[in-house]
Amino acid sequence: MTSFLPRISLDRGRPPFERGKIKNRYRSTQVIDYTQLRFTNITPTDLDGLIEWKNKCFILIELKHMINPEMKTGQRLALERLCDAVTKPCIIFHGIHDSYDDDDIKAHNCVVHQFYFKGEWKKPNREYGLLEAIIGFVDKVENGFYSNLN
Repeated sequence: MTSFLPRISLDRGRPPFERGKIKNRYRSTQVIDYTQLRFTNITPTDLDGLIEWKNKCFILIELKHMINPEMKTGQRLALERLCDAVTKPCIIFHGIHDSYDDDDIKAHNCVVHQFYFKGEWKKPNREYGLLEAIIGFVDKVENGFYSNLN
């Protein structure tokens, strides 16, 4: 991990099983049927995760299996447009995993496939996990690196 990890406490001293844990596993496996929410070629999309960090920035997370890692065009456009519309620093982390269908996906272990920031998608210059990427982004926000984006 990187040197900035100790400066940011993501759990605020709570045991890790309290925050972020699936509270009702049965409900999390229910499929939401959007077939009647179709407007010509527009249908709802989902987002795997969203972090609003202390009213300073937004982090959007989309995870895909490594066999088929690409986002569909509509989902990609919706996430890009949402990110672009936010007036605070906003980033999309598109991560990949290799979990089997019946296994839980450990989000912190997903590898960043690409990220969207300031209007463009970029591939990481090295392999790193989602947790490291989020901490790195938050560290820059906390230290004012993106304070003059607008």
